[in-house]
Amino acid sequence: MPKYFEGNKQLPAEVVSVHYNEIIAHRLQRKISEAGGDCVISVKLPGLDESCLGYVFFVRNTDNNKYELRDINNVTFFRDLNIEELEKIIKHASGVEYNAEVQHEFYRIRNEIGLNQ
Repeated sequence: MPKYFEGNKQLPAEVVSVHYNEIIAHRLQRKISEAGGDCVISVKLPGLDESCLGYVFFVRNTDNNKYELRDINNVTFFRDLNIEELEKIIKHASGVEYNAEVQHEFYRIRNEIGLNQ
């Protein structure tokens, strides 16, 4: 299993690779389900070495097909996402497809982080 950049800590779940053009709601849902509902989605972009993880998203399937999106330290930034919302966030954050609503939410989260320190 790959290690993340801050030393020897293992990634928290199975890595599921998705090519940038495969970020489609029903495919994401199937891959997350096949991984047991808790996985690291690795978005592969053209030109990256095959050993590179690309953009990484820590996803947990909660009750009733809702999803959480967390960081490497297991801090949850998004809760109760449906699969379409998760798709939009992954596409936006990996640079595949801009989404103004997602960008606004990222700004909001970034500003809240600064208030809590």
